[in-house]
Amino acid sequence: MSWPEEHLDEALARPFASGLIKRIASADILWDQLSQSFPCPGTYIDWSGTEAHVGTRGDHAAFCRFFALRVLELGGEAPAYYLNDHLGLEMRATLAVFAAHLRPIIELPLHHYFVSSDFDWCIAYRMEGDIDFGRSPRPPFAAPGALRRT
Repeated sequence: MSWPEEHLDEALARPFASGLIKRIASADILWDQLSQSFPCPGTYIDWSGTEAHVGTRGDHAAFCRFFALRVLELGGEAPAYYLNDHLGLEMRATLAVFAAHLRPIIELPLHHYFVSSDFDWCIAYRMEGDIDFGRSPRPPFAAPGALRRT
């Protein structure tokens, strides 16, 4: 087991046990849908090609504030996926649950992506300090087991 996986297992033991946060066994299809929904010329989203883009730079505290604002805008019950640097740490929960457990997730030195289950929007925090939100320029679609936004 890797250090990031051990860190999340310990820090998120209760929400994992209760089912509030669910691990995703294989996230390949999610990465495929992310790259189909957002302009990704390489390994990063090209935020200039997204709609309603909001971007800034900051530390963990700044990202937590940014995330809290997005939760207010999007609704805490919005189902979302958490994706990272393809380390097998992908998860699913509501935005409110992710917000309640955000610190231990973003403490990992990774690129963090919180994306709606229909791939309509994405909130990102890169370890270099980039903080972004944007909406997909393409129509949303449902991933396997995803809930459509109403």
